[in-house]
Amino acid sequence: MILSTISRLSVWAERASLAIAGAAAVYMMAVIAFNVVTRILFDATGRAVNLMIPGAVEQASYALLILVMAALAASMRDGMISVDLFVNRMPAIVQKLAVRLWYALAMVLALVLAWSFGHEAQILLNRGDVTQDLVLPLWWFYSAITVECLALALISFDQALTATHVSEGHLS
Repeated sequence: MILSTISRLSVWAERASLAIAGAAAVYMMAVIAFNVVTRILFDATGRAVNLMIPGAVEQASYALLILVMAALAASMRDGMISVDLFVNRMPAIVQKLAVRLWYALAMVLALVLAWSFGHEAQILLNRGDVTQDLVLPLWWFYSAITVECLALALISFDQALTATHVSEGHLS
């Protein structure tokens, strides 16, 4: 019962992270592409027409930050990268224990990161810090990263509990 609940929550966290990563990637590429085209227009008109997006670099940077953290969480359900040359030579039980250990360590790291980003988000909220160009509250971004770190921790925890068999040299 508890394992199935954790697994369902993990699947939901993976799907949500994948959707967030996809949206952030599309947004980032749209901002960059639009600014490249408008920069060409800006240069071609001798600086007379300026349609560039204010704070485009800042927008792309924060979108990339959210994209990377969400993609990291989403990628964990398909297994970690391993060096097959070494892993395939290990007995199956050692492979299972190793992958469970790595997922457990990933969970601990994700929880430490979540605590750290969450703490920083609280500080930024209390101070009222904002982004440089767009004057958006910085705590929004730190809170989003905190949530993604918690998703990573949940997915890693689920994988650490459910890695049960070896198929084609990989645990699933």
